[in-house]
Amino acid sequence: MESYEDDIEKGNFDPIRRWLRLKIHQYGSTYAPKVLLQNSLNEDYDPDYFIAYLGAKCLIHNLSPLVQNEYNCTSKILLYCLE
Repeated sequence: MESYEDDIEKGNFDPIRRWLRLKIHQYGSTYAPKVLLQNSLNEDYDPDYFIAYLGAKCLIHNLSPLVQNEYNCTSKILLYCLE
């Protein structure tokens, strides 16, 4: 999965699909989300990834601070649900 960005740029999603099937999809709801992440990525759940994604989305769409605040609230709700 090291060159996934190159694959995406080329429109080649097969390596990503194979990785998802091997590490995520085959387990369905066998594991809780946190356990699945630990088993698949060898790291604990890190909300910074999601927060960075939301921050980038706000910048890309030039959203107002009010809307950005709503995104922050949404991320806190999602983090609570994953606990």
